[in-house]
Amino acid sequence: MNSRGFIGFKPVFSLDRPLNMRSLSGAVFLIPTLMFSRESGFLSNTRLAFCAATIAALTMHGSLAKEPESQPATRAETTKLDSTTGFRGQKFGTPFSEFQGLNLEKDDGDLKEYTKKDENLQLGPVRLETIVYHFFQDKFFAVSLHTKDRDNTLRLLRVAQAAFGPGNERPNAKEELDKSWLGKAAEAFFTVHPQTEEGSLFIRDNRLGSEVEAYWEKLTNEAANDL
Repeated sequence: MNSRGFIGFKPVFSLDRPLNMRSLSGAVFLIPTLMFSRESGFLSNTRLAFCAATIAALTMHGSLAKEPESQPATRAETTKLDSTTGFRGQKFGTPFSEFQGLNLEKDDGDLKEYTKKDENLQLGPVRLETIVYHFFQDKFFAVSLHTKDRDNTLRLLRVAQAAFGPGNERPNAKEELDKSWLGKAAEAFFTVHPQTEEGSLFIRDNRLGSEVEAYWEKLTNEAANDL
């Protein structure tokens, strides 16, 4: 138990030095610009780094949520994700032009992140800090839900497990609370910051997620050819 009374948290990385992304997803680099802008004001500097690490790791080559072939997700765990096609009535693949009230938080070329004006941040028993909508080439492909304290982080995990099942430990995960789920239509992962106890639940469309991974692989190969 640490000084804040939270059992099981052990530092995974230090925020004052570069992340070793091999320990997170098998990828060999981190896109440092894939984070929320400081001007938005809804995340602290620590939360910025945490969200950047988790989201960048997922959207780069190799998904955090995909399970090793030797440990496939059970049918009971993937039922809802087999049919998950969006979030709060907005389907994955919906063009940006069909959304209303979005605030641009980060522009990284083909990848952009938005928050919504007057967003309902109450998710059952969970009070969220923010909800981020992720777009690839102006198509909605993922959503991430973020908490800022221990109680709401645990509540968000319980909601995710009620929806998707107990979950599988992510490959190379350092925390027992870090979970992943893989369905036919969508995949999800849950990550806890080991120091601040903030949590993030990331849900993305499988098909568009694969396109994002291919996009990063293309950029990687192009950069490699320039070396």
